[in-house]
Amino acid sequence: MKKILISLLFVLVSAVCANAQLLYRVSGADLKKPSYVFGTFHLANSPFADKIAGVRQALDATDQVYGELNFDVMLNPDSMQVMQKHMLLPEGKTLKTVLTPEQYKKLDAVLVDYMGVGLSNPMVAQ
Repeated sequence: MKKILISLLFVLVSAVCANAQLLYRVSGADLKKPSYVFGTFHLANSPFADKIAGVRQALDATDQVYGELNFDVMLNPDSMQVMQKHMLLPEGKTLKTVLTPEQYKKLDAVLVDYMGVGLSNPMVAQ
């Protein structure tokens, strides 16, 4: 009985603390702009996020958003079509036209590190 009571108390305290710690602001002296991490979002549906103080303001102030994908939704043909559309560059655009020279150089270095070839390789550049 004592173990059950302690376990129940632990679960209750964890639930109360977790509710208050879903949105984290990451900032520091060397950062030009803060970043935000929204933790444990996969446990709740989308409308839930709108009820948490500060989420809407954080999203409105961001340049980019990264998130998880539900694997079952990802395999849906309609979802795959939408993702493919956003994975390809617009017609007539290349990496050289959408990246700054500095970004292009960084990408080339990463490709060389991970793949052993860079953007100067015709197969990679294509």
